[in-house]
Amino acid sequence: MRNKLNIIKASDPRFNELLENNQVILGNNPIETILRTRQPTPNIKLVREKTGVTQAEFAARLFISLKTLEKWEKGKCQLNGPTTMLLHILNAKPELIFIN
Repeated sequence: MRNKLNIIKASDPRFNELLENNQVILGNNPIETILRTRQPTPNIKLVREKTGVTQAEFAARLFISLKTLEKWEKGKCQLNGPTTMLLHILNAKPELIFIN
């Protein structure tokens, strides 16, 4: 017998909590969930702080210059699509910053 699935929209106040706790229906895969939903771009500084690394280390792990990261954090430069997607992924799974 199959379990009944509850569908939750990204606009639901519980969505982010469920996502962070890996309780999302889509195979418990937060990355797939991010790809299938439209969410506002996370604040890059808050995402970096969530990973627990310095600006220099965050920039090095993203293969960008420290100056670019500083511009992004100050909102002086707009992020492109792939960078935005990476931020969504790191926001959901900050430990991925440490995977080589």
